[in-house]
Amino acid sequence: MKPLITSVHIILFINLGFIFAAHAESDSGFTVVGGVAINFKNSSFDVGGKKLDPGFITLDMSGALAYDKYYIAFNYDPTLKDHLELDTDSNGGGGQENTYLNMSRLDYSTVIGMNVWETVNIFAGLKFGETAVNSFSDVRLIEDARFQEANQEFYFREQGPFVGASYAYKYKNKGSLSLSLAYARMAGEIELKSLAQRTSFDGTTTGLSYGLEWSGPLTANMIYRLGYKTHRYRFKQDELTAAEIAAGEEDLSSDVIFNMLYLGVSNFF
Repeated sequence: MKPLITSVHIILFINLGFIFAAHAESDSGFTVVGGVAINFKNSSFDVGGKKLDPGFITLDMSGALAYDKYYIAFNYDPTLKDHLELDTDSNGGGGQENTYLNMSRLDYSTVIGMNVWETVNIFAGLKFGETAVNSFSDVRLIEDARFQEANQEFYFREQGPFVGASYAYKYKNKGSLSLSLAYARMAGEIELKSLAQRTSFDGTTTGLSYGLEWSGPLTANMIYRLGYKTHRYRFKQDELTAAEIAAGEEDLSSDVIFNMLYLGVSNFF
């Protein structure tokens, strides 16, 4: 790689997501960065008063294009290993006992940013995240005067903009320590599906994301990345109408938390 003249520190938050970090070094012109990381992701949220704490293993694939002090980056982060658990809790009538829950997570995002001073950067972007919960049970319920299987699907989604800033401290030639902070204000949705009906609840998902990463050189064009990131969001459901309250609908507002430990590599082209 050419001698260092400029250094662009790229940080991408992806949400309910995630941070993509790389150091692009070049004399002039464009720098292309590709990266991949394994995420160990724990989540916590409520649905209908029931607390769920799934853990996922995901593959975060990222890319970026940097020029001068500007950059654009993207990432795609699907689940490699779903979370499976047996729910033995009763819903009051006992109909949901011995239900298997299979949960997965998908995140992707796009961000643009710029270097504003030395190793300080600002960025803004759009992100999408979805947690899918499939429940499987051999219990039968009576609904709408007919029998049906008590199998259901739940989807928790957030989509919208975020803004943030990052700072990197370079420690000699050994590596860099990066700190980042972002705020997201997104549209939120909870969708419930069964054989009998489909119901969705809209709202707003807001909150902060924090990131801490250490990166260091592996080769002339490749670095390793080890980091921790956390999202602290709140899904606030829109106010229920009088008809929804009369029909027994519940307010599904909930905290949505993600804690992620990741290890990855990035290569510069």
